[in-house]
Amino acid sequence: MVKNCTICKGEYKVVYREWYDNLVPNVCSGSCYADWLARELRNHPAIPGEPYPRELVNKDRRSSYENVFEDWLVVNNISYRYEPYSFYIGNKMYVPDFLINLGTYVEVKGLWNAGDKTKVKGFREHLGLHLHVIDLPFLRGLKHERVRDDKKFVI
Repeated sequence: MVKNCTICKGEYKVVYREWYDNLVPNVCSGSCYADWLARELRNHPAIPGEPYPRELVNKDRRSSYENVFEDWLVVNNISYRYEPYSFYIGNKMYVPDFLINLGTYVEVKGLWNAGDKTKVKGFREHLGLHLHVIDLPFLRGLKHERVRDDKKFVI
C-alpha cells in the first residue's frame, strides 16, 4: 500500500496493520516523524495517570524494539520518560511505553495479544488520550533518509 507523508507529502510504501493502522503516524522517515511529533505535541497535552513504581519493572527495557526507539529519541534530542504512568482500563492496568515531551504517549509493539489490543483500544476510546503505535515496519522507516529542499536529513 502507498500513502502520502503527512509532513513532506511524498509517497512511501507501508504495510497494512489491520485494526491499529490509524494509530501509526503517516510519515515516511525519521526526520518527518520528528517534525510530526513537534506539531502533534502542541495539540495534545498529556494527562498523567498514576505514577508507575520503577521497582515493579526491570531497569532495562522490555524489548529490543523499545531500545531502538529510545536510541532514536536520544539521537534526535527528544525528551521522553519511560513507562512513567499507569492507567486502569476496566479492571486491568495499562502502562504506555513512552511519554514524549510530556505531550503524547507511545506504545512500541512487536507481537500483539488480545489483552494488548483491549488495553490500547481502551486507552484511546475510554480515556481519550493521545497514543500512537510504533511497530517494526515503522522502526525500519525511522532509519530512512529524506531529501527536502536540497537538504539531506539522515537518521
